[in-house]
Amino acid sequence: MPFIAVVLVAIGIAVSLWRRLVQGGKGDFAPPNLRWLMLPILGLGLQFIALRWTNGWERFVPFTLSQMLLLIFFVANWKHRPLRLLATGVLLNLIAIVSNSGYMPITPQAMIAIHPDHEASQWIAGFTHTGSKDMVLPTAQSTFWFLGDVFVLRRPFPLPTAFSLGDVAIVIGFGWTVYRFSEPRGVQDEPNRSGSSRVCRRRRRTISRAARARSTARR
Repeated sequence: MPFIAVVLVAIGIAVSLWRRLVQGGKGDFAPPNLRWLMLPILGLGLQFIALRWTNGWERFVPFTLSQMLLLIFFVANWKHRPLRLLATGVLLNLIAIVSNSGYMPITPQAMIAIHPDHEASQWIAGFTHTGSKDMVLPTAQSTFWFLGDVFVLRRPFPLPTAFSLGDVAIVIGFGWTVYRFSEPRGVQDEPNRSGSSRVCRRRRRTISRAARARSTARR
């Protein structure tokens, strides 16, 4: 979870800088009118409580509710395509967690790979600890194991970690969201009256070319 948070922050900074330096834009967010913005804030707050101060089944209700609030927010703003990918990532993670007693399954082999300094015997089936969403489970004992933390970044990577298919969708979706929402106000990816986004894309290309021309002229 901390690794994913770091990645999301890095993506936000990188996309904003790219907007400023390459495209000649301001690199500032210009979000469209999003509905029910309080839902993701409440959802993230519930998730923090579930991970930090509860254990076992007591965490199941607040954690599941936090994910449901996020999904409701995404559905309420379904016309924005980047949010659909974020919703897919959240849904994949929710399926894995709900199917495994409120925890994200991770194999003992993955834990050994990212914690080589710990005793391998520590990672017994059912091992959990406060502050983590993971439960150590062999693939034979987990439901939808392929939606768990199956991807591993080992040392010498600076932050050895394991992550899920849902996390991948969330990271890509977040980068796409930052890219689209940092466009000049009014040209985000919204369908026109005929249901097509072609006009919006043409306007984005025209504005982007004009911004690059202004940037070149200033130099």
